[in-house]
Amino acid sequence: MKYQEHRLAYVIPQMNYEMICQFRNGECKIFDFKPIIEKYPQFKELMEGDTFYRAYVDLGGLCVTFNERLDISEETLYQKGRKFDRKKESKQFMKELYSSIKQIRIKSNVTQKQLSAITSIPQSGIARIESGNSNVQLDTLFNYLDPLGYKISIVKK
Repeated sequence: MKYQEHRLAYVIPQMNYEMICQFRNGECKIFDFKPIIEKYPQFKELMEGDTFYRAYVDLGGLCVTFNERLDISEETLYQKGRKFDRKKESKQFMKELYSSIKQIRIKSNVTQKQLSAITSIPQSGIARIESGNSNVQLDTLFNYLDPLGYKISIVKK
């Protein structure tokens, strides 16, 4: 079988030692570095400081380089990465987020009607948010969560 290059266009390191890899052929994959970090001692260096986040595409797309001692081939990223569908991943994330905020309301013993009264979000809007059938603006989420004693923040996994 003939070797086929899968040159990289760019990579985006994620907070959980995963990396989104966009290939020049249009395919996008996500590669989990955690198993490599556990198996190969030299890759433990990725957990030091910001080494993992300094990754860049090198050699015309043939590898990702982290520093002068550490790199990984495009073929490894391609062969062992899983297909990454941005729309699907985003939709799943939003579904989980909406489910979580519904649980917050329920645990707070607040009904949709009560939340509507204190937030000025129509009850039908709250129902759409909680069902995942709405594309909610960030300020609406802040408005929903604030009276329940919650806020949205970005934290490292």
